[in-house]
Amino acid sequence: MRTMGYLIKRNMKLFFKDKGMLISSLITPIILLVLYITFLGRVYKDIFIQNFPESFEIDDKLINGFVSSQLFSSLFAVSCITISFCNNLIMIQDKVTGANNDFITSPVRKPLIIGSYYFSTIFSSSIISVSYTHLRAHETVLD
Repeated sequence: MRTMGYLIKRNMKLFFKDKGMLISSLITPIILLVLYITFLGRVYKDIFIQNFPESFEIDDKLINGFVSSQLFSSLFAVSCITISFCNNLIMIQDKVTGANNDFITSPVRKPLIIGSYYFSTIFSSSIISVSYTHLRAHETVLD
């Protein structure tokens, strides 16, 4: 179990130390956030309001909260996918550089190696997503 922990720690360090990989995993959520703030949030809100009958009135705070939560959940989903994808590139880099051959010839069992990639992806994605959620928890996407 200690070996699995070391391998997970190694994979997470490789991901977080490679600034290019980290930025490329966050570029899509950042672009979406900018688009939501600039115009997509207002467009979504207008379309949402247009689908209600004219006699139906809703508080503006409730509409903003609903629209913000919808946009934030889509942003959260996209970030989870892109972060996981970029984190799994470590496995490909290990095969290209030959580090995978070193792991295979070591006394570490193959399921531990595969599991370490899997769990490091889960932990890295969780760390970034939770920290991103914590930063944006009290702010609204819409004005």
